[in-house]
Amino acid sequence: NDTATSTGHAFHKIPLNFTASSPTSYSFSTEFVFAIIPLQSPPSNGQGMAFVISPTIDLRYGGTATSNLGIFNTTNDNKT
Repeated sequence: NDTATSTGHAFHKIPLNFTASSPTSYSFSTEFVFAIIPLQSPPSNGQGMAFVISPTIDLRYGGTATSNLGIFNTTNDNKT
């Protein structure tokens, strides 16, 4: 793979209800096995993976592929 920077997202097909009034609680477990191999020496920032609960799948204003795990940017960093 010769891609210098990239980011991706995956979403649950049906929204999950996390409200207290919901009669159903959600419980889950998962495992990820992956390797992140930096293409540069020394490695640049940004390599990683994040699990995020988001109120929307609209991540147009999310982070860049080069930092903050593709979630935050200079506008929304430290505003969670």
